Amino acid sequence: TPDLLLRCMTILVEATPRVGSLKEPEKFWESGCKDSFERVRNAIEDIIPRLERYGVYGIDEAPSHYTVMALFSFHARFSKEKNYDFGAVFRWFLSATVTARYSNVPLERLTEDAGKFMKIDAPSEALKALEMPKDEIARALDEELAEPFKKTSARALLLKVLLWDKAIDWRQGGKLSNYPPLQWHHIVPRKALKNMFAEESVTDNIANLTLLSATANKEFKDQPPWIYASTAIKDPTRLESHFIPKSYAKAFTDGKAINKPDELGKFFVERLKLIQRDAKQLLGF
Repeated sequence: TPDLLLRCMTILVEATPRVGSLKEPEKFWESGCKDSFERVRNAIEDIIPRLERYGVYGIDEAPSHYTVMALFSFHARFSKEKNYDFGAVFRWFLSATVTARYSNVPLERLTEDAGKFMKIDAPSEALKALEMPKDEIARALDEELAEPFKKTSARALLLKVLLWDKAIDWRQGGKLSNYPPLQWHHIVPRKALKNMFAEESVTDNIANLTLLSATANKEFKDQPPWIYASTAIKDPTRLESHFIPKSYAKAFTDGKAINKPDELGKFFVERLKLIQRDAKQLLGF
């Protein structure tokens, strides 16, 4: 958006996203504007394919545009520097998203962060200046994964990144990353939950969500996996690649059903633990 672009430009020129706080506004509009625009544009052109390799295809997948502004301006500032590590920067971006770093007084927080990293020359040191305590990230991660699923949320973005280059599509057999755009899929659909008298609220438990190709989602969306896995999937490792525990993956491909709410709850708990484990590894702890 124009607002996002302009704030990134002013960060590069005067280390602030506050357009109204520029010390030399005339100089910015007369000369600095052109240079900073080119730098931000080049950075965005460079960062888009990098983000796509992680499965992030649009800035609207991030709950806060302020997190995106921090990422874009940091990349514009340091991407040409020696020893620049985009993987580390992306982990910071995910951590900032999970901890809702810019949820309260976002402009003030972005101003503070920009003031830090624009004064430092080494990208690794600049990133260190923005680091968040590991216990804060861990606590925020647990809270985030406990919330009901929402497409434009940190938990959705995180799960997508975890699945993107690891998970296998249940129908087509290749990596999920081969079949964009992907679709969110309820592992146990509402009808099956209703048949076992499970609470409606568990439908949108993140442990009940995964991503599939449009082909697989269309074919399987109204059925639980124990109905189709024995014939359409057969290989339990395809299910395991989506954080479905081994015992359940084998049971589903053997046609064995979950038919009680307490069994369903156990399945969700065990799957969530696997998601949490890999999420913590991804975030660097």
